[in-house]
Amino acid sequence: MKSISGQILVVDDNPMIHLQVLKAMRTVDGVSIELIKANNGMEALTILEKNKEVDLILTDLDMPEMDGFELIELIRKQKDFGQVPILFLSSYQELNHKIRAFELGATDYITKPFIAQEFQARVMGNIQRYQQQRQIQAELQASLLIQQEKLVKRQQIELDLQIAQKRLAIILDFMDDALIMVDDSARIIFFNRGAERILGYSAQSVSGKMAHEFIPLETIRKSALQVGLHENFSSKSAQTIVPVEMALNREDQTEIQTEAMALQLISEEEKTIAVFFREKISGTVQFSSSQPITSTTGLIGVVGHEQQRIQAMEDAVEGIFDWILQGRDKLLDELRNTGSSLQNISDYLSEEYQSTAVRETLVQVMVQSIQYWEKTTGKTRIELAEESGLWRIYIDRDHYQSKTMDRYLKVHTLPKFPRWKNVVETANFVLTRCPQLEPQRTHLQTTTSNLKKLLQNAP
Repeated sequence: MKSISGQILVVDDNPMIHLQVLKAMRTVDGVSIELIKANNGMEALTILEKNKEVDLILTDLDMPEMDGFELIELIRKQKDFGQVPILFLSSYQELNHKIRAFELGATDYITKPFIAQEFQARVMGNIQRYQQQRQIQAELQASLLIQQEKLVKRQQIELDLQIAQKRLAIILDFMDDALIMVDDSARIIFFNRGAERILGYSAQSVSGKMAHEFIPLETIRKSALQVGLHENFSSKSAQTIVPVEMALNREDQTEIQTEAMALQLISEEEKTIAVFFREKISGTVQFSSSQPITSTTGLIGVVGHEQQRIQAMEDAVEGIFDWILQGRDKLLDELRNTGSSLQNISDYLSEEYQSTAVRETLVQVMVQSIQYWEKTTGKTRIELAEESGLWRIYIDRDHYQSKTMDRYLKVHTLPKFPRWKNVVETANFVLTRCPQLEPQRTHLQTTTSNLKKLLQNAP
């Protein structure tokens, strides 16, 4: 029998029984059992009030003040001892006594005088099963506690993200530039105050209506074709900026010339177009690089000097993208009812959820993926972004760029909340499409596997 220790409460008014039990248990190899004596039921209950670590209770049936039947009824009512094994040790051999004991919750019934070996087997078997049961329950409770802690953290993260998304939505709603967002069925799902000011329509009046009634989506598609993109203006890329000039009709039927920029966003379930525009004065570009970068004006126009601001706008739109899709019916009312109360929320969420190891490994996976791609295919990272469809491509001065991907090549430029799915999918794309080359392939597989493990263990 393997080594085992525990506590046995012996309840009997006969001192000889205590000695017999002690003698029987001492002869068991590898067992360290502490015997606790109680002369009657009342004394046993007093002991159990103070000691919750008892592993087994041995009780006589016929005792003064309180018999064994009454004792077991009271013990089974206590939460701490609902499952503890209780063995009757009695000289009564009648069947009705045994049935009564089991009906009240007894685990076993041993008659006196007992055979030492049989007694040992029954006692130790019950102790082992009870201790194993307690260990399993403790492990389950510990696991449940960990899951609850993770759930609380996850709920806090989700709450923080919701607050951040609302704040970004408020910024987009109050900025000078007009913004209209259209779902994949060409219906308007977001219409900010800038759009209301320029076009004269209220957000409530256009929400859910077909976008072509207000903005020429066909003009945007043609512009996309002119710069070499596909008609769905994806160019196999998940998001693409397309600069375009277009004439719009106000609610009063007057025409206004605008310069605009379209941003396509693709989620797992839906494709959305965000169109930013503002009035064009005297046919000239009205954006100046001298304007402060912190301003919300001048976010549309010449890509060169305004690239950082366009990037900030994209990030803001992407930050609220899924939230807008989920709550489109009540979005505008909610924004404008809660806007003032959210103005003082911090610009940045807490970084305690952002593991340094995760961020460093994200960069390693991205760098190794690009290096493996370039070495095995002879193609550039821009071609990787285009062919994988995972990273946004820009057209700047007749050159393709992927500034979003570039931010994932160094830890200090990594976004606050990086798109880890894009990084993992990029690695998978490279491993699937590229010829095998060792040891670089193994290094990339190992680093990607490490990243997945870190993400799985993240709160």
